[in-house]
Amino acid sequence: MTAVVTNPNLTGVCTTNGNSSEITIILPFKNESAVDSSTIINSTKQFVDGNYHTADGRDISVNVALVNGAGGTVFHNGVATNDAAPRAYAEVGGNNVYLYPSSDNYTVAHELTHNIGLKDSYTEGSAGVVNQPGLMGTYGDHMNANEAAALYDNYCGGNAGIQIIGGGGGGGGGPRVEAMDSADCMFFDNYSGMQIY
Repeated sequence: MTAVVTNPNLTGVCTTNGNSSEITIILPFKNESAVDSSTIINSTKQFVDGNYHTADGRDISVNVALVNGAGGTVFHNGVATNDAAPRAYAEVGGNNVYLYPSSDNYTVAHELTHNIGLKDSYTEGSAGVVNQPGLMGTYGDHMNANEAAALYDNYCGGNAGIQIIGGGGGGGGGPRVEAMDSADCMFFDNYSGMQIY
């Protein structure tokens, strides 16, 4: 699974020390959907945040912090179409998520995780849906080590030290990527006003 990050509104911070990495993703959001904001915030705590051990021996800690405010992902009410049952959907690497009032924590986490860079791992065809393990592959699963490794590839890029992705600050360009040599730095997020050490 390969992650794709094109969302210029998020800030991803990766700190790597040997085989251990910590990924913190800060994503401002605006809720225009009928789903309660607490469901949106709690979704990542339940299905994304955690510690993962990959097959190649890497320990990855993932934490997604959603900050209520403008300038980031927008949650909308989904629109039913004539040819499909109503379903939630989102743009991979984008900044829009479409939900239905009945969307639960799993659905919100799955769709939001598209915005931070993961693609679906299930397939759909004439035989129906073929599920795969993990948050992006089947209903109700927590994010797994393979999905955490895809986030690691994207946010950490194999570099030691700290790498910051996003916090684009407008101007229409893509995410800003900045590699730093030392853990003794501070980054001030343009959107939430949060300081990350």
